[in-house]
Amino acid sequence: MTATFCLSVQEAARLLLRNGAAHAGHGSHARIGQAVHRRLRALFPDARREVVLAATLPATDVRIKIQGRADVIAGPDNAPLILECKSYRGQQPPVPHPLETLQLQLYGVLYRLRYPQARVSLSLYYLHADHDTPHEVGVDAEPVNSGLLLEALATDLCPLFSHLQQHRQHRSQALRRLPFPWPRLRPGQTVALRTLYRGYRQQQRWLFQAPTGTGKTLAVLYPALRALAHRPDSRILYLSARRATRAMVQDTLDRYGQGWPLRILALEARTRLCRQPEGCDCRAETWAALAEARRDALSLQDWTPDVLSGIALRHRVCPHALQQALAPWADVVIGDYHAAFAPAGGESLRPFGQHTLLLVDEVHNLHDRLCDHLSLDIPTGKAEGFSNLPLVRAARRHALGDWHPLAELSQRSRERTLEHVGALLADLQHQWERPADLLQDTRPDQARLETLLRLVTLLRQPEDTLAWCREPHCIRLRALDARALIRSRLDEASACVLFSATLSPLPVWQDLFDVPDAHTLTLPSPFPESHRRVITVTGIDLRQRTRTHSLGPVAHLAARIWLARPGNYLIFTPTHRYARQLLEILTALYPDLPVQVAGDAEADHALMRRLARDPQTGLVLTALSGRWCEGIDLRGEALVGVVVLGTGMPPWDDFQRLKAERLSRQGLDGHLHGFVYPGWMRVLQAAGRVIRSQSDRGVIILVDQRWSQPPWRALLEATFPQIHDSRTPRHLEAILGRFWTDVRR
Repeated sequence: MTATFCLSVQEAARLLLRNGAAHAGHGSHARIGQAVHRRLRALFPDARREVVLAATLPATDVRIKIQGRADVIAGPDNAPLILECKSYRGQQPPVPHPLETLQLQLYGVLYRLRYPQARVSLSLYYLHADHDTPHEVGVDAEPVNSGLLLEALATDLCPLFSHLQQHRQHRSQALRRLPFPWPRLRPGQTVALRTLYRGYRQQQRWLFQAPTGTGKTLAVLYPALRALAHRPDSRILYLSARRATRAMVQDTLDRYGQGWPLRILALEARTRLCRQPEGCDCRAETWAALAEARRDALSLQDWTPDVLSGIALRHRVCPHALQQALAPWADVVIGDYHAAFAPAGGESLRPFGQHTLLLVDEVHNLHDRLCDHLSLDIPTGKAEGFSNLPLVRAARRHALGDWHPLAELSQRSRERTLEHVGALLADLQHQWERPADLLQDTRPDQARLETLLRLVTLLRQPEDTLAWCREPHCIRLRALDARALIRSRLDEASACVLFSATLSPLPVWQDLFDVPDAHTLTLPSPFPESHRRVITVTGIDLRQRTRTHSLGPVAHLAARIWLARPGNYLIFTPTHRYARQLLEILTALYPDLPVQVAGDAEADHALMRRLARDPQTGLVLTALSGRWCEGIDLRGEALVGVVVLGTGMPPWDDFQRLKAERLSRQGLDGHLHGFVYPGWMRVLQAAGRVIRSQSDRGVIILVDQRWSQPPWRALLEATFPQIHDSRTPRHLEAILGRFWTDVRR
């Protein structure tokens, strides 16, 4: 069957372009805005604007459709003038970039495929954002009118997509007989494999919850691979926030890659791939070199990082740029959340009009990670050059430390900030495009450029999704909500599975991701309930305003837990400060009790290795967040218990209240979705550190008076079949004693 590949004009131009530097900036920054559109109408009152042009290239074995939207077409049908309009700032009009020129010529090709007898004229129109004088640059239309560009399109693109079509057909035939990689299925995997396979085939959305030990990642990945056999126009995009999880998936896929026609691409950040962080040697990288590197990679099936780095080095192209160029051609792409959900510049979910099966692992982290990404600290010192931004000047009139909705700042100040940033970007680009500066080190400007680009991204988000706060040395911008971004990207995927071990209760996550139509699937724990004991201690008040009074009772509680069964325990505290205070009291009251407090990343990893080696390391105190809550796998005697102090709720501050108010305006329960459920997710993550394998035994002890009250009690009972309520210290000792006696039998 002949596939149809649909390319935008920009995609086609990027594949065809051979001249010019691949890293040079384009001559203009943004498509024309509403004000410039009005001026265009005045300049060309009788012209057609925003004209959709589309055509299929003449080919025999593959269908390639190119489509785009021309800004202006003036004049008669048989002799039109096609205009591509750009806005700019700065004193001088930008020099047209070869990519802009080629895109305009491709519009001419599409027009002539519709009107073969026409002779077109082409012009790039640069309109200054602040005055009406246009700058017109004529573009050579001879390659268009002579048919040479159409011939080049067919010569360059048809072999590329014919090769891709043949590879996908071969892939489909092979994947029909793809075996499951392990000799036996785990409990629950059969249900998941059948259900999710059907979901991929029927292009559905799924929320999938499966505890540790169920093999959930393979239960999601294997049916997706099998579904590719019936969808030669599709690929898989697997996302996870953790490098270790991505590496595990890549290892699994690499085993398939040996002997199976699968191109597997693991995306890495530019900083990890750069060969020379002290000075890039790819400044002279050209589109021709990038095309040659892509051609060499497409001749191979093995796309390991070492192989691609070797190709990039041979052609002197940026390894990161090569990765981005190869992503649409891969069968499986592995990356961080930002690979698909970056607000600007994320991986396309419809490359060449093809489909993507989107698999998002550890999806409980997705919303918060995206909110973190939609955040920025704008330095306010004069040295950084941002102190004159209208937004910064307006924010200085407010008190330090108070959070406000971005909408409180006038729309005019936000618009003028965007204009000011556009001028700063134009100055940077003009500076870098001067011939004398092409070989200069631009690293001092990189941080400034990144801040400007991120500010533009944030200010283009809906104003009611952002908040700001004035600090002594910066203005902080933070996202209150990323639901619209998540929903828009999920809508682009042909099918998706959002999965985690902690998505309880599932309707909460349907609300948070704005996917009420998503199907849900939950697998039970593969481990017997008798292997763990869930205990609540409700006689201690750990609410924020009374928390300091709990230190003494908590210290005695921790000692009793350890004395009932000496071993390794994680004690999750409400804050880092509380952990340090608890350490002081424990060492004073129980000097012989082995106790540690979590520190920086290096110290924590050393402590994790010690826990894995020594079952008598003792108590580890750490805040209920970060690396200790998830991503650690301490089995057997390495960890016999977890103690969670509090409910994990975010602090009751101005910023969190703004988030809750935003959720309420969206029709959700602000208190539950803004405070209770985020805390519950943290508690579940902490509890999941215990019982990682069939041989593990352990206790989960939840300490707070609120565990006996709604809504927390209802969450507990819906998740844990058996809960043991401890009423007194002696009662706790009795519960622990019976459990440890039973599991030793």
